[in-house]
Amino acid sequence: DMLININIDDNTLTQYLSTATSSIAAVSGIVITITAIIIQHVSAERGYVLMDIFFKDKIFWIYLIFNMAVIVFFVLGILFVPSIKNIPKILLFISILVMISCFAMLIPYMLRVIDYLKPDKCIELVLYKNSNGTLDSRKIYSAYKIIKKFIELGEMDAAIGGIEGLKNSFIKLYSNKEKLKNNKTYFNEITGNIGLLGLDVLKCHKIGAPYGDKVLKASVDALCKITELKIEDGKNVHCEIETITMIYEEFMSINDNNNRIKSFKIVFTEKIIESIGEFFKKEVEIIKIEDKNLDDNLSIDISRYYDTFKDIMSSIISEYERSKDNYYLWSLKKLFETLYNPDGNYEFIKNIITRNRYRFILGKMINTLNHTLKEIDKLKEKIECLDYEVKDTM
Repeated sequence: DMLININIDDNTLTQYLSTATSSIAAVSGIVITITAIIIQHVSAERGYVLMDIFFKDKIFWIYLIFNMAVIVFFVLGILFVPSIKNIPKILLFISILVMISCFAMLIPYMLRVIDYLKPDKCIELVLYKNSNGTLDSRKIYSAYKIIKKFIELGEMDAAIGGIEGLKNSFIKLYSNKEKLKNNKTYFNEITGNIGLLGLDVLKCHKIGAPYGDKVLKASVDALCKITELKIEDGKNVHCEIETITMIYEEFMSINDNNNRIKSFKIVFTEKIIESIGEFFKKEVEIIKIEDKNLDDNLSIDISRYYDTFKDIMSSIISEYERSKDNYYLWSLKKLFETLYNPDGNYEFIKNIITRNRYRFILGKMINTLNHTLKEIDKLKEKIECLDYEVKDTM
């Protein structure tokens, strides 16, 4: 009703269009300039790949083109309105609606700019949201460099967010079976770079920094999540298990009297035993459900777990000898239970021995059952010796 009662002449409409054009041009120009400066600053710190992605971003171009189109539309209106005798009132309504739309588009545009500032979101933008159907390994390296720089600068919160972004990108891309089928190397590289970031915390001597241990945990948590996905999908997880073990061994080899690091070693050991044990149980269950011949070629090879358990045991024993903390004796006991009791009872191991299939389960680690028992006895004797040392000191 208000629109119907408004009397519009060409001077009024021309003046309105002139004001609207000036406002839209000024606001869009200022916004694009300021955001370009912000992105340039962020790119200088994190890598110029972000600037490249920003200026190829669909939201940036939609915002820019829409504003330019509106400005051109209003300029044409200014030129041709004086030649129109009877100005339709709907034209004023359309002009107001278009101007409101220009300002409303600032919301998604600014939200996208904020994504470039968030560590996890900017990594997802590099790897996932701007993949355009192709998976380029160079993007993984770019994401890795961004997160590594966070670690070197001691920005551990940002590093944790970046690792979270790597994990989220892997999960989203992994769910696309077509991409998974044709880009297996790409996914392995993401896993490898997550592991490298965990090792970088140790190499850069940032484990003692505030939240340094959280970055290490975030790296292992991401690898564990990826391992779970791959086990459920029936994929080989040797690379992930080996990377987790490598991070654990490197961390446990640190000889530091820092109480926070000592405490985290205990927590981290429990986390590793629990996680590797769960993966072992899941693979055992898959073999039992699928009723596969243990001597034949298997898509899931759990024999490598025994090498992993042995490496973890060595690290635990070394740490006990260094710290004399009785917790590590309990950890060894828990690890033995996990190793020889993966599904709550001893049926699995018993069946392998009964059916003369122990060579599969032992793999390259030990070739005969007798050798296996000797190795177990040696480890038990070592644990007992360590236990006696504790009692003698009490």
